[in-house]
Amino acid sequence: MANRAQENYKLIVGIEGSRSGDIPSHKQKDKIPGRRGIVYFNADGSSSSTTGNPPSEDEDGNKTAGTTQPDDGSGSSNGGNTTGDTGITDPYPIDDPAANGSGIYNVDNLTLGDLVKGLTGLKDCATGDPVDVRFDGQFTAPEGWDDPNSLPVDPEYRAGYYYYSAATGAYKASTPTGSFELFAESNNATLTRRVDDTFYYTTPGWWENSYTAHSRECGSSTEDYCTIVPYLTSWPSDKPMQLSYNAETGKYETNPYDSNVTTAYAQPVSSFSLCNSNGETIKSFPQANGGQALMNQTTGVATFIDANGKVTGYGDGAAVTNGQPR
Repeated sequence: MANRAQENYKLIVGIEGSRSGDIPSHKQKDKIPGRRGIVYFNADGSSSSTTGNPPSEDEDGNKTAGTTQPDDGSGSSNGGNTTGDTGITDPYPIDDPAANGSGIYNVDNLTLGDLVKGLTGLKDCATGDPVDVRFDGQFTAPEGWDDPNSLPVDPEYRAGYYYYSAATGAYKASTPTGSFELFAESNNATLTRRVDDTFYYTTPGWWENSYTAHSRECGSSTEDYCTIVPYLTSWPSDKPMQLSYNAETGKYETNPYDSNVTTAYAQPVSSFSLCNSNGETIKSFPQANGGQALMNQTTGVATFIDANGKVTGYGDGAAVTNGQPR
């Protein structure tokens, strides 16, 4: 005769002959049909998924191909690693050292590990004019230019037309600006402002006056202003002066087309002394490893950038002298 514990075991596992007498025998459980899902990861870090059934085979050997259905929107998705509404901005790309904005950081926003190819947020301490710096030997192309070293066709130029003074019929040139410049040179005029093709100017002892450049078709004219395509001669005047570090010479240089180069940087220099937006002096100190130390001479704190452009640490004057960031 089974004891109480044995009877309880029979009750739990459902063996016939237990006390209750009505618990069915254990049966083989049916398999739960399988499902499958595929997750696709996109280049921006987001993801999407599809669902369906995997291939299967029944007891009689009949095979069923798997299926996959695109997600109908009810499935899960991941928006990727984005900054959202946190107020944090994504860093500039650094894959193309010559591209506008690549690895360019504000001088006051450098953090450990940044890969820095250039700086903004600097200005000439005396004049307040903006100055950009590159550490990679490159120059940033002006907006709309393909190459900082290749002068494009003057955007004012219209093929088949020239510009002149309606009053005198003189000052013929291939662009409105060229026409006014001829007039200004002959009349000692100084440009004060411009509205479309009308140039406002002053001359010694006179109030402001205006000069409008009118256009006329060249026709069969073989004059230079009709046959020679004009190219720009320099960077736009609103582009900041730029210093670029030449690793071979160990000096900061300017571009020959830069129209804003100041006297202090007309010749290559081994270091620069500029100001940030707060008026604090930032001076560069070349390091033995090919990098730079940027010393804020107002706060006494230096930021160290190695030869590859990576921010490696910070330090005081002694650290700069010894080339040892902390």
